[in-house]
Amino acid sequence: MDTKKKPIIVALLLILACGNFARLSGNDNIRPIQYISLLAIGGLLTLLIQIISSKIKSNNK
Repeated sequence: MDTKKKPIIVALLLILACGNFARLSGNDNIRPIQYISLLAIGGLLTLLIQIISSKIKSNNK
C-alpha cells in the first residue's frame, strides 16, 4: 500500500466507525455489538497514531 494513502484510509475508516457507533441507539447499557464498535474505534485510533508518529520520526532524521 502506498504510504501516502495509508493515513487517509485509516482516518476514513475511523470516521466511519465513529459514525456507526454514534448511530446505535440506547447507549445506556452496552451491548456486545457496541463492544465490537468500541474495539474497532480503539484499534483504528491506535493504528492512526502509530502511522503519524512514524512519519514524524522519519521526518526528524
